[in-house]
Formats: sequence, C-alpha cells, structure tokens
Amino acid sequence: MRALAVALLVVVGCSPAGQSVISPSPAASPPTAAPTGSPVAIAGPAVELRSSVARQPIDAATPEQLAQLVAADANFALRLYRQIVSTERGNVFISPYSISTALSMAYAGARGNTAQEMADVMGIWPDAGAWHAARNRLDLELAAAAAMDWPGEGEVVPLTLEPVNTFFGQADFPFEPSFLDVLAASYGAGMNTVDFANDTAAARLAINAWVAERTHDRIEELLAQGDLTILTRFVLVNAIYFKASWIRKFNPDQTRTEPFQLLDGSSADVPMMHANEEFEFASGEGWQAVRVPYFGASMVIVVPDAGRFSDVEATIDSDFLAAMSAQMSEAMVDLGLPRWESESRFDLLDNLGRMGIVDLFDPDAADLSGVADTRQLYVSHVIHQANVTVDENGTEAAAATAIVGDEVSAPNRYVTLTIDRPFLYFIQDNTTGEILFLGRTLTP
Repeated sequence: MRALAVALLVVVGCSPAGQSVISPSPAASPPTAAPTGSPVAIAGPAVELRSSVARQPIDAATPEQLAQLVAADANFALRLYRQIVSTERGNVFISPYSISTALSMAYAGARGNTAQEMADVMGIWPDAGAWHAARNRLDLELAAAAAMDWPGEGEVVPLTLEPVNTFFGQADFPFEPSFLDVLAASYGAGMNTVDFANDTAAARLAINAWVAERTHDRIEELLAQGDLTILTRFVLVNAIYFKASWIRKFNPDQTRTEPFQLLDGSSADVPMMHANEEFEFASGEGWQAVRVPYFGASMVIVVPDAGRFSDVEATIDSDFLAAMSAQMSEAMVDLGLPRWESESRFDLLDNLGRMGIVDLFDPDAADLSGVADTRQLYVSHVIHQANVTVDENGTEAAAATAIVGDEVSAPNRYVTLTIDRPFLYFIQDNTTGEILFLGRTLTP
C-alpha cells in the first residue's frame, strides 16, 4: 500500500457514555465502523479511525428498496448528464454512481431546507435511514458481483469492481458522532484525520494518494492546487475502479482503421474493432442500440442515426432506457466498435445548482449541522473525475468524487492582502495601547 504523504492522527482517551468507542486501525482494515470523539495529533504512519459501529448487513434494505434506489439514481444521472452536456462540447464521461454516493454521504449531515433540496433533486425518499441502508446494499451487491466465480480464461480475472468510501476530517473539529456512525454503518467509511488548517498541501497529497491507490493509479490528482484551503474542514470521497473482460473478446486481427463521422460533417480515422455475434439489439425512431456483455456487467451503446444525435440525446431519460431495455432481443449483429479512451473532470457546483441544490453551496444558507453542531459549514466544491479505456479485451474505468466542506469563518480568518500601494503604520505598546511610532510609506 502506498504510504500517505501526511502524518495522520489517532484518538486517545475515553468516549462519553453512550458514544462509540474509538480505536485506531490501519487504513487497509475492512470498512466496518467510523470514529467519534476529539482526535489528538501525533506523528506516525497513516491511521484510519474506526468506532465500534458495525457496517449494516446487506438485508438491512429490501430488494424493493434497492430497486427504488437504482431508479432514483438513474433519473438523477440522466438529468445531471443533460446539465453537463448543455455547456460541454467535447467528450463527457462520468460515474453517476460515484456522484450519487458522495452526495448521499453529505446528505447524512444536511438538515432543513438544505436536506430538502438534495432530496428533491436526487429522489431521496423521506425515510433517510432506509435510503442509506439501500446505498449500503448497493455497495455490497457490487462487491459481491466481482467476487463471483465467473468463467475466466486461465488465470484472468474477468471482473474487478471496487467501490470504496472514506472521510477526511480536520483534527480536533467537533464532528457529530451520529454523522460519523451513518458513514460507518451505511458506507463502510472511517475517518482519516488531517490538518487542513495548518498543512493544506499535505492533506491534499494524502487525499490524492488515497484516491490513486483505490483507482489503481488511473486518477492520480483528483484535487488540484486551490481546491482545498485552510478553511476546509472535511472531504467526503467515493472512488470506484472497474475492469471487465468482454464475454466474447474482439479479435485484434479484425481491427482496422476506418473513418468515424463527426458532428460537424467531417470524419476522423479510428481503430475499429469488429465482431459478428449474437447481441441484444433494439431500434427506434432515429436510433439503434446494442448491449455488449462483460462478465457480470454490460455496455449499452445507443447510436443515433446520422443527423439525429441532438434529437436522440435530448430524449434519453430513465423512461427511455427502461423502454429500450424491455425492447431488446437477441439478434446477429455485425458490430463495428471503435477503440477509445476518454477522461472528464468537473466541479459540479453549477450543474447541481441549476438542478435545484442551492443552499448546500451557499455559505449563508447551508445547513450541515448534522456534520457538526455549527451553521458555519458549506460545500465549496463537488469535484468529479472519471476515465475509461475500451479495447479488444474489455474495459477499464475509474472514477472518484470529492465533496469539499469548508467553514465560513474560523479563529484564523483566511484572507489575502498584497501591500502593493502606499500605506500608513504605527507601533503600539500592547499593554497600554500607547502609540509608540507612527508613519507612512509612499515608496518602499
């Protein structure tokens, strides 16, 4: 495991009666609990704090609740996608799962109108506990799919699917035990305590190292310089890594360079893979679709007719996908599929704001009092990065989402002052306040 580039922290002392007991454990420990209490900084290797709160069993949510969650996520995903492509002109690749999971962790600490806006936009039902339990079941179902004994070729592992969550919190900040317990029970997330206030750079390196390790180095710098400040108090992170083999791999000998038609009417030469196999296929007004299966997953490709891309893209919603899926049936398909790679990085604040999540990002209106007993917290960034590689063997993809929570004010305010103009100054005695010297500088 890569060592994190920061000295993390552990809790010492006893917890109040009725609260979870804290114990330090290595960062690689199974995700079973989260921390409570007030950390005390010590130097040492990376340590993740965990409480005695166990992760919920998979049956804490019913299959019906899981299906309801998946439907809500699909609806949210496609509406968010339309918001993104309304301003983006190039390739777009996101992980709706990662975004929804990270926002759901933030929702656990939201209250009042902030929580209501998030629920309205994301489709969260009134029973928040059931929502979090369903998210827990989703994560465990995903992990179980990768653990199945798929019929691979020799030693090849045909499906790797690794979802993981964590919480980076400011040392000595009074996080609510109930919030941390939700992260433990429903998201398997402990808390890595860092010092945003005094060593922001080291905290950023620690978070990026954590993400890089969990995405097999496909995402090495989720947080750029400037994404964190000395007023950052927490960062919620979801990461997911996916690698899957096609059930029927494409023969590399049949891959050849062919033209790919662009939206502006021009074309570009691309490596086109070919297969003549039975696939699930559907077609409708202005489009065709094919489902290409992996072991344990599948890629559904919707291909608008020439000149119909914008029309079809605008109609794709959860109802469209459900109807298309119901219509699919086996057919012999002479398939040509390009090899490609794609990567996207977004700060989703504006997109989510246009969808109706407003208070969460407003320093004057945000209510994250469930995270800590203060009205001074708000979310300053929702950073999402994802990338994908598709070739003859299959697909490798990774995504990560970081929700950055800042404090509106702190004992040491964060200001920038460049003294690049004439100034006055005086020297005072601290005890009496007496002005000992007074002056001005017009030209240093």
